[in-house]
Amino acid sequence: LLLVLCSALGMLPWWVTGCYVGATALTQAVFHRIFRLHLNLGFRDPSMTFWQVFAPIPMGLWAAYFVTEPALRPVIPMLVAIPAIYAILALGTRQLLRLAGAFLAGYLLLQLAIWQREPGGFDLAHELIVLLAFIVLMVQLAVVGGFISQLRHQLHERNVDLRRTMARLNEANAELEVLAERDPLTGIYNRRRVLERLEEELERSRRGKLPLSVCMLDVDHFKKVNDRHGHQAGDVVLREVATTLAATLRCTDSLGRYGGEEFLLVLPHAPLEGAREKAERVRRAVRSRRGGEDTAVTVSIGVATLRPDDTLDTLVARADAA
Repeated sequence: LLLVLCSALGMLPWWVTGCYVGATALTQAVFHRIFRLHLNLGFRDPSMTFWQVFAPIPMGLWAAYFVTEPALRPVIPMLVAIPAIYAILALGTRQLLRLAGAFLAGYLLLQLAIWQREPGGFDLAHELIVLLAFIVLMVQLAVVGGFISQLRHQLHERNVDLRRTMARLNEANAELEVLAERDPLTGIYNRRRVLERLEEELERSRRGKLPLSVCMLDVDHFKKVNDRHGHQAGDVVLREVATTLAATLRCTDSLGRYGGEEFLLVLPHAPLEGAREKAERVRRAVRSRRGGEDTAVTVSIGVATLRPDDTLDTLVARADAA
């Protein structure tokens, strides 16, 4: 718009303005094509900020050469340098210094060309003051841009550290959740968690008037296994029993280590006869496996079905006594 105004006032040939507008449109079309074809991804900076800021500089300096009013001539280079202000948010100190160097070198060449064309009308003092102002401006932009780049780098590093810390915290929380509800020896629910599941199923059964059964399993002669073969063999027996029980579960069932060698099996939607059949299948499955030191393992199973007057404690107590 400034070039059009200069041409309208007779300070700039119209053909220069036309060439500048055409070159600007061509440059924008080239950048648009590069981004559409994703060719920018091959550059270190995919936004190509440096080149987008650099492109107008040669064209603006070339157009300034044809301005006939000396006082207006520095305005055009100043306007093409404005994008460098926005570039300080994306470029580092080195890139900004390169832009500053390119701009100042181009401006020097412009002044030399004008001096050669108009040696008598060239005001050296005025041009030196303008050049010094441009030097101060560009250097300040580079310094501020470097400071912003450093802040941006520090923020990136802190974000990376924060993401790593969050990942470690998530892993720790996941481990804590497992520890809070899993028995460390067998990997099945611990007593607290399996009783929570039983409480949930109790409420669901009462609301829907659905059957609910529990099985209390006790490893037979477990103390003899510990006394004869040691506690490590006893641990192997418990793990084997837990693995066998877990393999028999439905998706709605819950299994937990109730304490010592006792296991609690929660069977939603299971009436008494169905729970007894389940208990018999579990008993046979455990008996078919061998514990540590080639020890035969059997379990005793008590079954109880929810009654209208049952609480969690009375239901578990009846299964334990069955």
